[in-house]
Amino acid sequence: MAKKINGVESLNRETKTPTKNVGAVSRERNIKDNRRKKGNGLLTFFLMLVLVGVGIGILLSPSFNLTEVVVVDGVNVNSAEILNKLNVNYGENIFKQDYNAIKEAVSSIPYIADVNLSLKLPDKIEIKYSEREPYIAIGYLSSFIVADKYGYLLEVMKENERGLPVLTGLDIENYELGKKLSDTARIKYENSVILLESAIKQDFSYHIYEINYDVVNELKLFLKDSDIVIVFGEFERDLVQDKLLYLEEALSVLKGEKGELDISSENYLEKVIFSRDF
Repeated sequence: MAKKINGVESLNRETKTPTKNVGAVSRERNIKDNRRKKGNGLLTFFLMLVLVGVGIGILLSPSFNLTEVVVVDGVNVNSAEILNKLNVNYGENIFKQDYNAIKEAVSSIPYIADVNLSLKLPDKIEIKYSEREPYIAIGYLSSFIVADKYGYLLEVMKENERGLPVLTGLDIENYELGKKLSDTARIKYENSVILLESAIKQDFSYHIYEINYDVVNELKLFLKDSDIVIVFGEFERDLVQDKLLYLEEALSVLKGEKGELDISSENYLEKVIFSRDF
């Protein structure tokens, strides 16, 4: 029946909410999801089969058999030396090679610091490497052992052909090329490197061509452009630069003289002994 409320006719309707079968909708959604999952699973399986097939094809294809190892000459290492170290199987699939063994073989060369291998498909391996640089020639018996700045032993030479600074007084009995110095020899070596690096850093006017470390507390320096032997004394890292500055001043005063300049005293600024050679 229609009613009037405040002069406005209102229909008294029965409001009905549509009802849905929630369970049926849910089942339909699950069916669609399952179909989608099955479809994705089949696609993944098919792709895996394709990848496996491609992998098998690569392993069996003669196009991927190793024909060449590409490596260039370095400064201290040549390509022939590196290739002679390798134990690769030419004619065998490039993916079957033992790359750990290849890297270890190249790294066994003392001058080699780091090795990187890469594939140049379809049939080549490329070797790239970085080298250690000669820094000091360590006096050993009647020859020299060349070492880099970090104490790695690189090669033995009868003569100091490279003109490197010479370091004597290191106790080296059982050494191995490609390995670092150890124990007291390592400490002496590190001190010598710091001394040489400090001289370079502050542009020391004299070339130190030999460091004698026979006695730990009596380090001696021999200079290329001077006939004066320097008794540097005990090595103290904090005083190296100051001592070098003082030494340069003292040598400028003694220019042309021959003898021994002793600055080994703890109070070297006030107590310096110069023994002249006649």
